[in-house]
Formats: sequence, structure tokens, C-alpha cells
Amino acid sequence: MEKRLDLQHDVTTDFVEKETLRTTIWDRGLLLFSTILFVIMLILVLLQVFTRYVTAYVGISFPWTEEFASYLLTITTFLGGAIALARKEHVAITTLVQQFPWRLRWVLETISHFLVFYFLILCIRGSRVMMMRTWRSPVGAMITIKVGHLYLATLVGMIIMLTYSVRWIIKKLGQAPRVWSR
Repeated sequence: MEKRLDLQHDVTTDFVEKETLRTTIWDRGLLLFSTILFVIMLILVLLQVFTRYVTAYVGISFPWTEEFASYLLTITTFLGGAIALARKEHVAITTLVQQFPWRLRWVLETISHFLVFYFLILCIRGSRVMMMRTWRSPVGAMITIKVGHLYLATLVGMIIMLTYSVRWIIKKLGQAPRVWSR
């Protein structure tokens, strides 16, 4: 472990700077499910591209593949967002924050997690309202899939993100005694 001499009592701050959430079976399952959906989406896109060339000669086409791939893109976007939130891999510009003392960084990161939590609550409310309003509205050529189903996918993704946000808040608040006792 690296010791920082500029801190009082020669304290290491690795628990603040290199933090991660403990990986659970749920996390692995979510990653596996997202990967499977992504591979299906990739296969559908490749099938669509292939059939465009075949259509010119044979007349075979699968018009539903493009639409279904876009639905899978919506689902994998929100599931991937949850995975990124769990791993702290969302885009962030931390150049200025890294210049602050480690206690102030801890405070700013904790506030950031609470803001993410609040934002997700607002998104969940909005997704639920839109899902209810559009539950029976048809989307494109695939008449079995409705707009409300897509909002359901966003709602589920946001709820999963919210669980990770709560886990991060609990972790940050659990660090408080170590941060403020030094």
C-alpha cells in the first residue's frame, strides 16, 4: 500500500480511492443476460445486412430484424448502464476533484451518489407514467411489442440502477467513521 506523507498520521486512503462493490451472483447474472442480449442483437444486425444483399438476388428478407435489434439496443443500454454504475465506469471528468483533499473528495462522491439516487427516482417515476400511458400503443411492424413494453424495459433498468445506487450510498456512509476519525 502506498503511504501518503501529506496526510495527518501518515494514513492511507486506498479505501476511498480504489473502491468497488462486492460482486454478487446477481451481478454476474445481469452481466451474462446483458451479454446474451447483445449477442442476439449483433446476430440480428448481421442477418439484416446479409439479407439486404441476398434480397437483391433471391428475394428473401427479414424486415423485423432491424426493429427487434433496436428494441434490444434499448434494453441492453439500460442494463449496461446499471452494470457501469455498479463498476463506477460511467463517464466522469475527475481532474478537478482529484486535486481536492481526500475528505472533500469523499464528501463530493457521497453527494454525487445521492444526486444519482434522486435522478433515478425521477426517471423511475417518469418511466412508470409513460409505460402506463403507452402500454397498448403499437410500435412499428412488430404488432406484438408495444411502446409500453419498451418503457417497462427502461423502468426495470432504472430500478436495477437504483439498487446499485443504494449499495454505493451504503458503502460510502459505511466509510464515514474511517474518514472522519483520522
